[in-house]
Amino acid sequence: YPNMLFDRNITDGRAMMCSVLTLTIGNNQGMGDVEYGKIYDIYFPPSYLRLFDGPSCSVIDMWRILGRGTSDGGLVVGTIIKPKLGLQPKPFGEACYRFWQGGDF
Repeated sequence: YPNMLFDRNITDGRAMMCSVLTLTIGNNQGMGDVEYGKIYDIYFPPSYLRLFDGPSCSVIDMWRILGRGTSDGGLVVGTIIKPKLGLQPKPFGEACYRFWQGGDF
């Protein structure tokens, strides 16, 4: 794909890994007929790679944002619930509620 197709962070112009993964791998969880897929090789021009200068925050920054201790704030976990993968409205709502009860929303 041309580099211009990959979105950049609007605040600092850096390249975003989420954009790269979405365009190169896509939503493979939503493709029921694909049971196994693998990327064998991928190339990024050096000019594009220079746009990745590391994460915008560290795990310690995340612990601080979440109000945890900065020496051992524990795991930071996230999830995306995909309704099109077969959950009916009631179980979907219950799953969302349980995740929201986990906090930090």
